[in-house]
Amino acid sequence: MDTLTLTTDRFRAMNTDIIVSLTVEPHPAGLHPAFRDARSWFAYSERTFSRFRPDSELSGLNLASGLPVKISRTMEEVLLLARHYQRWTGGLFNPGILPQLIQAGYSLSFERLPKAPAGGPGKADFESASGEREEPGPGSWKLFGPLQAVRLDKETQIDLGGIVKGWTVDRLTGWMTSKGITAGLINAGGDLRVWGDADTPEWEIEIDDSRQPGETISAVSLRNGAVATSSVLGRRWMTKQGPRHHLIDPRTGKPAETDVLQCTVAGRWAAECEIAAKTVCLLGSQEGLRWLAHASPDSDALVMTRDGGLKLHRSASPGSGRVWKGA
Repeated sequence: MDTLTLTTDRFRAMNTDIIVSLTVEPHPAGLHPAFRDARSWFAYSERTFSRFRPDSELSGLNLASGLPVKISRTMEEVLLLARHYQRWTGGLFNPGILPQLIQAGYSLSFERLPKAPAGGPGKADFESASGEREEPGPGSWKLFGPLQAVRLDKETQIDLGGIVKGWTVDRLTGWMTSKGITAGLINAGGDLRVWGDADTPEWEIEIDDSRQPGETISAVSLRNGAVATSSVLGRRWMTKQGPRHHLIDPRTGKPAETDVLQCTVAGRWAAECEIAAKTVCLLGSQEGLRWLAHASPDSDALVMTRDGGLKLHRSASPGSGRVWKGA
């Protein structure tokens, strides 16, 4: 048997950089077939869930708002998971904020938007594009399980970008491990999962500084688990009224006004860490970390506040195996 080696593939999908690193045997045709499967899976997820593709299943669902629509098993699975996390966060995770995202100027894929200047957010980041308070949409839907169909509330449109990257990573991780790949990393723009066995060295995940791309503020070592980061600086764009960011607070319908610049959560699943990090950002550092301690007691969080300070919240559950550096 050939010696297992760590092999890495990098590509673009879902408007972000994807990194897949797997411990596999060298393949005579080049990349191991598992890497082709990974590319296919991300492409399929994008075709299904992108709100920027008029031919995606999500776009079709949004066009039929108010009418029942037959959906794929994949869409059904993600909508069920989204409903779970909507309850878990008390409504702070709300896919129904798409109209508010568009109102704030996020109407095109991010790389096509006018970029906001570097630096911390100012008051303009938190005001609606019209200068007035925007009321959040109803953001609700009804699933018809036996019929495999869904009906969005009238005038509701949904954006599943807040869960799909993590879900895609989690599902692919499960598939890789079922195929006997004993160690690997799958990273979709910072939402990532790692796994390994007792003979596998721990992965060291560097946490980027959203204020200064290329700089790191900390690192966490772990053998199995997930890490995700959310930031008010990661996706910002310019409007006629000034800069805006993508973290919409469903309670106001506006970009969140928060003392948190960035939150990284380390836990079990990428989708859950992704949603938890956004929830902490929306709630603010004090209330957000209290919520996390109750809602996900086996998760860690590293929070950067607007004054540049760092707060490390450690899991109350023993045996996580995570080691933080520089925080």
